[in-house]
Amino acid sequence: MEAASCKDTSLGALVTASLPFSPARCSTSPVVVAALRIWGQWRRYKRVEGASVWTPIYNNHRFVPGRLDSGFRSWQRAGIGRMGDLFIDGSFPSLKALEDKFELPAGNGFRYLQVRDFLRKQVPAF
Repeated sequence: MEAASCKDTSLGALVTASLPFSPARCSTSPVVVAALRIWGQWRRYKRVEGASVWTPIYNNHRFVPGRLDSGFRSWQRAGIGRMGDLFIDGSFPSLKALEDKFELPAGNGFRYLQVRDFLRKQVPAF
């Protein structure tokens, strides 16, 4: 029920998004909005304001290609559901290494570049 209240995103994307953001613009549920506000306050207090590697790729309001391109749904089915799933042994791999590890079909080069660009801009540890 709470997940259905989220517009154009997922709860996982809201919980792991970089701060600041307005929970009321993302959900119609007062419970979800209140929980996200409290979560945001805790993150600011702990100085954890950047995006997380736990951020989902598919259905993420901050990563527009993940909402518009159904090819990212196939990535999720292959095992690449979060930004952190893209890392192999602690480093960001080449497209070929991702294709080999997750058995992705050819034709994902542009998606790879989109995700890499997003990570460079959003995740401080990248």
